[in-house]
Amino acid sequence: MIKRLFLAIFFAAVAIVAVAFAASLFLDGSPNRARYDIYVDAQNRIFINGERGTEDRVYDLAGDMTVDFNLERHPEATLGFCFRYRGCDRD
Repeated sequence: MIKRLFLAIFFAAVAIVAVAFAASLFLDGSPNRARYDIYVDAQNRIFINGERGTEDRVYDLAGDMTVDFNLERHPEATLGFCFRYRGCDRD
């Protein structure tokens, strides 16, 4: 009787570990990570994924370390950004 109880507890523990392992593989390899391409043109207009954006939105996105963030500037643009964890985009 006790042998069956221990066997049931063991199989339950194995099932929980297997489900947790499968979930970690799925969540780690999930391609659902957000990606933002930021571009500042020569007139210092900001575009986020091709749509007009604001400086506040750029700082909000840069502060979220769970997103991929790519910032490009036109050579004549004077607008620059400095972020706490990502550094500055200007020299």
